[in-house]
Amino acid sequence: MMDMRNSIQANLTISTALTLTPQMMETIRLMPLSCVELEQEIQHRIDENPFLEKDGQENLFESLEELSLQSQKDVISQTEDGEGSDYSLNGFSGLDSPEEAGIAGSSAIIQKENNYVSANYTGRNRSNFAFDKENLYEGETSESLHDHLLFQLEMSPLRGTDKRIAELIIDAVNDSGYLTETPDELLIAAQKEEPETSIDEVLSVLNLVQHYDPLGVASRDVKECLLIQLNNLEEISAHKSLAVKILTNYSEFLEKHDYRALCHKLSVKEDDLKEAIKLLQSLNPRHGNAFSSDKDDFIIPDVIVLKGSDGNYVTVLNDKVNSSVKLNEYYSQLVNRAQNLREKEFYKANLKEANCFIASIKDRNETLLKVAQYLVDCQKSFMESGPEKMKPMIMKEVAEKIGIHESSVSRITTNKYIYTPQGTFALKYFFSSTVKSDDGEAASSTSVKALIANLLTGEDKAKPLSDSKITALLQENGLDIARRTVAKYREDLGFASSSQRKTLM
Repeated sequence: MMDMRNSIQANLTISTALTLTPQMMETIRLMPLSCVELEQEIQHRIDENPFLEKDGQENLFESLEELSLQSQKDVISQTEDGEGSDYSLNGFSGLDSPEEAGIAGSSAIIQKENNYVSANYTGRNRSNFAFDKENLYEGETSESLHDHLLFQLEMSPLRGTDKRIAELIIDAVNDSGYLTETPDELLIAAQKEEPETSIDEVLSVLNLVQHYDPLGVASRDVKECLLIQLNNLEEISAHKSLAVKILTNYSEFLEKHDYRALCHKLSVKEDDLKEAIKLLQSLNPRHGNAFSSDKDDFIIPDVIVLKGSDGNYVTVLNDKVNSSVKLNEYYSQLVNRAQNLREKEFYKANLKEANCFIASIKDRNETLLKVAQYLVDCQKSFMESGPEKMKPMIMKEVAEKIGIHESSVSRITTNKYIYTPQGTFALKYFFSSTVKSDDGEAASSTSVKALIANLLTGEDKAKPLSDSKITALLQENGLDIARRTVAKYREDLGFASSSQRKTLM
């Protein structure tokens, strides 16, 4: 029988690992939040944690004794309700709704403000700066296209089956004013309530609705919409007749802007074709644009750029949407006055969480300002002259200069906007790739796009610039750029090809 031997071996392994503290994890979580989302998070935390309150708010209790008495009543009440140690001391922080203010915009790039704040600025004192509160947006009353059509239906003599068909048609009209269902589909829907309904009735009511205001609404396509408007023009002229022919028989040439082929097919001179197209351009193919469907999206900047008397730019947080949080001093004093162990644990846990949250918000805001200030310092030419002077920049460069991780730069610039002399922009707008130039200096892809936009905006519409021509013009200015890159930038800017941009006007 063999002896069984037990052996114990010890292996020593050395490894390194990064451990994130609760505060670091909280900061990472808060970084990508927009100013509106952060405000909601702050309010949520204040509602849950009695040790938190907004800086500047008044306490509801005049004395510590009054607050202590109320808190003891809460604990007793919750114990009687069988809630154990899950205390909820809400309602004692004296909170008001967050002040809704800020600077609004409708896109990441908003039109340049004529009254941009550019006064004397010293240090961090902003007492000399003020924003116009008289013109703040306070809402509006508007009517949708759907409501506008239903109102006309109620004023019409239609009753019974015809009125129900009209309601089905109006319900099938999208925000652009076009019919989203075929007459056959409308017929099936109508026959569920009125089995005797015929397709002729549907088409008849459809024709009636198409002559509601705006004229041509509920059309099945752009051609039908424009033809209805053309046929209802009081003016009778050769140009109107020519426009009808173009829409009816040669719309594909019109879409391609092939005016030479149109002149040949219609056997007309270019001046006559020009007048017919001018008439078509006076029509409205998008009726829904005149009506409100969804609320406009407003952009509230997280950071504001101020220009000082020395010509330098300084970034500050938009304090209208960046609330400051502090400890509630009365509740902080209760930690040492707990009546029992359960109260003491409750106070200590909430105090620790409150301190962690306050520190995390401070870290987030400091990081945001550091990144924003570095961007502004590097892009002073942009602040003075606009996108054409944008310098190339990547997140790695910013991270190395201010001493944080690249992922932190990405998080802190997510969903953040900055108000500058050139308008309001997303912070990520300032990061762009590099385009080589002949003089050895790198150009930003953003500045190249701005140059292309200026060329296309000022081009001769009768002889629009081709991508090859744009490439040649940029190369003359010292930019080493390929034609396919120009085509990509043009498409990014929303410009069609040269053939589609061509007009006779």
